[in-house]
Amino acid sequence: MNEIPVEDTPGNRSLEISPAQQAQLENLLELVKTIGSTDQLILLGLLAAHANEIVLVSDLIPALPHKINSNLPRHLRQLEKAGFLEIQEWQAPAPGREPAPTRLHFNPNYSKQAQAMLAALRQVVSLTQAAGPAEVDERAVTISRFMKDGKITAMPVQLKRQQFILEEVSKIFENGIRYTERQIDAILKEVYEYDYCTLRRYLVDFKFLNRAEGIYWKNSPVLGPV
Repeated sequence: MNEIPVEDTPGNRSLEISPAQQAQLENLLELVKTIGSTDQLILLGLLAAHANEIVLVSDLIPALPHKINSNLPRHLRQLEKAGFLEIQEWQAPAPGREPAPTRLHFNPNYSKQAQAMLAALRQVVSLTQAAGPAEVDERAVTISRFMKDGKITAMPVQLKRQQFILEEVSKIFENGIRYTERQIDAILKEVYEYDYCTLRRYLVDFKFLNRAEGIYWKNSPVLGPV
């Protein structure tokens, strides 16, 4: 099995596909690259009108714009690579020159190949949908974004993210220890010098710390006011 990346913010996943599916997707990519060229679309339309015939390249030249004719061998090679046609004969225009296509045939099996490509793409889409979104550790992402080296760099606006930050800060305090307000402020100043007083109030409001008569302690079901 082969793996292709499936982009998913903020993480990435890999999706396993079979070699046959990969080959079909690569063919589909060539097809998309081909129809992305206006010149090749013009040439393709002209060839499709002679789908059941052997076409001489010399007969195509008068019907094509000069800019297409100047790159005609390259366009025909790309169309063959994408499966639209079969080049049946090559000839050098002059001794020592690179051979160029002279006879070709619109691929009669193209429609079947296109259906196989689309089926492979549908299978990959189905696998992606079945896998569902990648799980993201929102807490870890929040801590990484808003804290550095144990210090708060900015306070998030979203309430849920604020709770993640406050929970992380509360780990500084030990269970069973009573702190004065001055001690609390001294500790929090090292964490968030910008506004440690508001941080202290949030810790109490969100029940990470208890407070009574100027004494603070970490919230725990086995502890209460002294």
